[in-house]
Amino acid sequence: MGTTGQTVPRESQRSHEMMLINRVLAGEKELFYELVRPYERAVYLAALAILQNPADAEEVTQEAALKAFHHLETFRGESKFSTWLVRIAVNEARMRVHRERKVQYQPLDTTPDEETNEYCHIALADWREIPSAALEANRGGAAQAAGEVSRSARAA
Repeated sequence: MGTTGQTVPRESQRSHEMMLINRVLAGEKELFYELVRPYERAVYLAALAILQNPADAEEVTQEAALKAFHHLETFRGESKFSTWLVRIAVNEARMRVHRERKVQYQPLDTTPDEETNEYCHIALADWREIPSAALEANRGGAAQAAGEVSRSARAA
C-alpha cells in the first residue's frame, strides 16, 4: 500500500522489486531485507504448512532468505520475486522432511548387537483393533439397542 492508503499497481511493484534486485546485485546488500520483508509471512506459512512445526518453519524461512540472497543473480524475473522466494522455502522444507524421514525409520531386519553379538528384537506396536474385542463391543451395543426397541414397542 502506498502512503495515501491506496494499493500500488502490480507493474509498479514489479518494477520496484527489479530496481531493488539490481541495487542489491550492484552492492547495496542492506536493501535485501526491504526486498524480502513483504513476503516473510507467506514464506513462513508455506514452510509451516509442510513442516507442521513453528521452530522448523522459522529456520526454513531463514534458510530460504539466505539462499535467495546468495543466488539472487540467478533470478530471471520470469515470475514474481515472491513466487521464487516461496518456491525456495517449499523446496527447503521438503528437503528437511525428506532428511528427517530417513532418520525416523528403523530397518525391520534384526542385526546383532555390537557388544554381545546377539540378535536384539525390535518391539513394534500393533495398533490394529482386536477382532474379538470389537465383536464383543458390537454385540453389547446391538443387545442394548434391541432391548430399547422392544421396550418402545411394548409401550406403544
